[in-house]
Amino acid sequence: MEPSIFIKGFLIGLVVAAPLGPIGIICLQRTFAKGYLSGLFSGLGISTADAIYGAFAVFGATALSGFLISQQFWLRLLGGMVVCGLGIRIYGQAACPKMSAPANNKSCVGAYFSALILTLMNPALIISFAAIFAGLGIAYTNANPFSNLLLVIGVFLGSAIWWVFLSGMASHLKTQFTDAFIRKSNYISGALIAAFGVVFAVSAIFLK
Repeated sequence: MEPSIFIKGFLIGLVVAAPLGPIGIICLQRTFAKGYLSGLFSGLGISTADAIYGAFAVFGATALSGFLISQQFWLRLLGGMVVCGLGIRIYGQAACPKMSAPANNKSCVGAYFSALILTLMNPALIISFAAIFAGLGIAYTNANPFSNLLLVIGVFLGSAIWWVFLSGMASHLKTQFTDAFIRKSNYISGALIAAFGVVFAVSAIFLK
């Protein structure tokens, strides 16, 4: 039972992480601009948020989940504005030399927490996890909380493995590209991230 629930969690984490949204593009852009560690720590921030929302769903934290979902408008609006601001900043600094400065411990911690917070600003993830768990017949049980914990660990590791792979691939590809190509990719990434931010913020209005 325990190994199978862990594998389910791992596969769920992998599936949830795979679609490349605005935070994923930020992760790739950071890998191109500042190296593997910056992209990896951004991805681990996303994985932590996935695990937190997965925990809310599987441990039945209905009060907190309900509160976060009720605040979707403000979280999405603020999150969209922040993402848009990041996109504009990336676009504006695309040709700046400091954009390609290698990541250090401080910047890696910043990359981790910024990705974590931005991902947490999308409480609809709770609904996604709850739907996936329900579809797979996974339900919260007081009788075996260890199984629930294994599921959440599996979600985190599945998501984390995806970002380890994606950041590693992006870091490898970076060595094949010229500086001019990297600058262009930063322009494109900045524009896409800003556009995603606008869409994310505007979508909050329709959810109100």
